[in-house]
Amino acid sequence: MQTFSKILVPVVIAVSMAFSSSSSASPSLKSNVTIVDQGFDLDSDVVPSNLSWSKKSIELAKQAQRFLYRTIKNELMAHKDAGAVRIVRLSSSIDPGVRNWRKLNLSGKLYSLDGYDENDELVRKGKPLFSTSQSVQHMTVYLTQQNCLLKSFNIFDFETWFSPQCSITVESKEKFLRASMQSWISLVGGFDPDGRAVQHELEDLASKKGSFRVDNSRIYCLKCSFFSGHTYSSFPLEYKKGVWPYKIEYSSTTQNFTMTIFKPNWADLMSKAYLQTDDLLRFEARTGFDPLFPFVS
Repeated sequence: MQTFSKILVPVVIAVSMAFSSSSSASPSLKSNVTIVDQGFDLDSDVVPSNLSWSKKSIELAKQAQRFLYRTIKNELMAHKDAGAVRIVRLSSSIDPGVRNWRKLNLSGKLYSLDGYDENDELVRKGKPLFSTSQSVQHMTVYLTQQNCLLKSFNIFDFETWFSPQCSITVESKEKFLRASMQSWISLVGGFDPDGRAVQHELEDLASKKGSFRVDNSRIYCLKCSFFSGHTYSSFPLEYKKGVWPYKIEYSSTTQNFTMTIFKPNWADLMSKAYLQTDDLLRFEARTGFDPLFPFVS
């Protein structure tokens, strides 16, 4: 143990000296960070409508919309089993909670279905369908009519002459995928280890007065521990994936940083699409946390 201690102390001292002597920032000078924000604005932007979705993504959307269709169909059958012959669609006051979802021009709304019998008596009170606050893609599959019949046309039944039979509208898979992406970015995309997270990391690091060094591709530090409470040894100057790709430029003369945040890498996000539940798509690595910063061992 004594021999180990004699070896360890010089090594620790050498590593510390290496950082202090090779650091691109002076220990006595605080660096500044300039942010050029060209990225996706959660409060004003929406996912583009012209994205080219893969066959895999289209198939995922097809599976999810089938589930939504079956859910509405089962609700209608439950009303019929309760003796209902007429359905009334009631709009819900529940807000989906997804930012800018109205800009997606979705036709469906959050609603519940009430069932009435031949005597126009309420026989079954429905609950809001798909009332989750985490998605809006379910609005691409909905009961078409506000008032419709569960019985078929009958020449001897005057009501069936003027009231439509209940039907379900299924909109395009591309619209479903776009709405899914908007939901994901709005609610969980901000937790990705990309530009927004790195911005805070960089600003914190720059205020530490010289506890870092910069080479052609990475920023190194002795104790980077700002993002998610983890400890990292370095992070890249440029990252081209995720919701907010970025590029960091460092001036060795002024010892200041300029960080540019860009629009999402749509191709990267779309390539990671998978169904987390029957109707909920995510656009991230399925293995969970995809580390942008290597851990310090």
